[in-house]
Amino acid sequence: MRYVRIHYRLFVVAALALAGCRSVPLPDVAVEPPRDPVVPVVSAQILRWRDGSRAAASLTFDDSTLDHYLLAAPELDRRGLHGTFFVITGVMQHGVWDDFGTRRLQFSWNQARRLAARGHEIGSHSHTHPDVSALPFARAELQLLKSLQRLQREIPRQHGITFAWPYWRSTETTRALASRYYIASRAGQATTPRYRAVGPVGARPEDMQRVNALGTRPVETLDVWQEALHEILDDGGWAVLSLHGIDDGVIPREAIGWQPLSLETYRDLLDVLVSQDFWVAPFGEVVKYLERRDTTHLHVYADDDQRVIIDVHSPLDPQIYNVPLSVRLTLPPTWHDVEISADGQPLAWHATSAAVVIELPAEASKLSVIPSATPGASIAAHSR
Repeated sequence: MRYVRIHYRLFVVAALALAGCRSVPLPDVAVEPPRDPVVPVVSAQILRWRDGSRAAASLTFDDSTLDHYLLAAPELDRRGLHGTFFVITGVMQHGVWDDFGTRRLQFSWNQARRLAARGHEIGSHSHTHPDVSALPFARAELQLLKSLQRLQREIPRQHGITFAWPYWRSTETTRALASRYYIASRAGQATTPRYRAVGPVGARPEDMQRVNALGTRPVETLDVWQEALHEILDDGGWAVLSLHGIDDGVIPREAIGWQPLSLETYRDLLDVLVSQDFWVAPFGEVVKYLERRDTTHLHVYADDDQRVIIDVHSPLDPQIYNVPLSVRLTLPPTWHDVEISADGQPLAWHATSAAVVIELPAEASKLSVIPSATPGASIAAHSR
């Protein structure tokens, strides 16, 4: 168009001159430079905890006693929660464990598989429950390895198995051993004051093979635990609880674990966690989330004026660290709706304020974000 206008003007001036006419100045023609496309501005942030929760919490149960299957797990199921059951792999097949002269009935491998099918984690509590920290190197390694092998054989679909130290005891040597076989190990403290003195788990444990836990015992009250939980919630940390027995006053004494809480107290504890802004998840799932969170890098760039690409880089094996990451995307205010895909597959999202939150699959390598062609209310109107 610019070419036509300029040459048309030259032609007219030349024609007038040849005709002996006085030239008349022609008005200037404004030629607009080509416009650069408007590049959408999008930012991506991995959230500290799943779905933007203020803190995380994990309920763990030691010793594979029958009350875990009969009482603890059903209460979790009723609230839509999942826990971690650390089992003594070498005694489960016998159905009973001699705990220093006290008979404790064990749940079976079939029952363990049912728990896993319902979303609970089955972890290792060693092969025969010795004080691993006091064993010679070879015997300590055998306890860790035999337990892992049995778990992998009985529940093969589990990846990235976790461990709980018997009696909460470990050494630098045994922790180094555990790191060969398990992605993380749980330790613990017997009382709330001691737990708080050692330090609750922050947003990142100092040693993944000695994750501190609060050992809930009937000598303490719910108020004491709540105070510790509120501190963790305010700090954005991770509350790991170590439980043993649950007593409803009905099931046989042999079916109940060490230092049992009453069923009523246990229910109250679960209700406290549900009522607060905790992401309650199995021990191993939280470990996987924070490992992915701290090692994943997102590279955001505009492919054109209507599409944003997010490259995902992580050094972790997605078969082991197989949990999604919650990612908040802040989008241009003119985008009323969006379509998001991960490696070509549509990805669900929900809105929060002027942003959207997605669950990034472990195997995803590239995200595509485009404004939807369907008109609608602003993203903020979809927020929950």
